[in-house]
Amino acid sequence: MTVDFYRHLPGADYDYVILRAHSASDEWRSSTPPTGLMTLLFTSERYSRTAHPRDYERGLFARVRMYYPQEVKYFGIGPHFINQAMVGEFNETVVVAMGCRTLESDPLAEAFLAKGAAAFIGWTDDVSADHSDATAERLLQQLVNGTSPQDAVARTTAAMGPDPAFGASLRVYQSDE
Repeated sequence: MTVDFYRHLPGADYDYVILRAHSASDEWRSSTPPTGLMTLLFTSERYSRTAHPRDYERGLFARVRMYYPQEVKYFGIGPHFINQAMVGEFNETVVVAMGCRTLESDPLAEAFLAKGAAAFIGWTDDVSADHSDATAERLLQQLVNGTSPQDAVARTTAAMGPDPAFGASLRVYQSDE
């Protein structure tokens, strides 16, 4: 998933967006809100100060790192990018972000909802890939069968439980929270 993939994601008019991407929480300090603890989604695009110069100058990216098997830096996007660089609006899309800590704090979910998403579903802490994948499969079965995001998360959580390795819980963020 490149920077431009994320940039144009709202215009695709999906009912569901499943983001199976690494993510990380970090303190974001900026002169414009939001600031504080927030989740950043990894792109698959290696970080470079010369790529996307206009967005770079506007402070819309973070540099995120993978450490295994060696350190590699990628572009990370968060609420600033979603609010200021994403093109178009979601049409009541349900966003399922299966990476670690995608709902440890609310700014990422709030940004997706401000762009027209109906709900944002994610994890409260680190999560193992196996548990995240199995939970996502069960969750999506619920959603495509017409279950509301709130009920789908509740039913999926009852069946799957928290992540056995890290204790992460699945959570839903909706505008009526």
